[in-house]
Amino acid sequence: MPVNLALDWSGSPLVLMSEGKGNEPSFVEDREAWSRWVRTPPKSHHVVYWEGDAVQTLHLEQSQGLSSFHIQRYQDGWLLGERRGGRTLVYDRHGSLTSTFDLGDASQDLQTTPDGKIWVSYFDEGVFGGGIGAQGVVCFDNTGLPIFRFGEFAERQGLPAICDCKSHERCR
Repeated sequence: MPVNLALDWSGSPLVLMSEGKGNEPSFVEDREAWSRWVRTPPKSHHVVYWEGDAVQTLHLEQSQGLSSFHIQRYQDGWLLGERRGGRTLVYDRHGSLTSTFDLGDASQDLQTTPDGKIWVSYFDEGVFGGGIGAQGVVCFDNTGLPIFRFGEFAERQGLPAICDCKSHERCR
């Protein structure tokens, strides 16, 4: 089942698929079934991606505990990040887990660059949650350490803060 569609740094599509979770029940028809479905993690994840004109599929090991996700190419491998909680898994090009780090709770979007930088934007629960997401947008280095914090930059430059990267409303 597809759970996320993203574009990598070259504009190529990435499709993240989950295995073993089943189809999402209707929230309106059966809220209890929907709630159980939301709390049930998938058994594993697979990335569908394009190399030239060929479609490739890769299994990501030890990915079953994640709930909602970002997927990106990362250096010579892959980055799979939780939207809620911030746990981020780094995989080599074969799908083997190599490291983990925390990019902060309530991430709205995640984009990597060919040189290993990770840009993360946060929705309102991250911005007003007191963690790194309070910066609105953060750039991390290839070890998961913040190297640019928009909130600090905006304050120095007299710019408005980011309240929510999924909303088009201004901060009040």
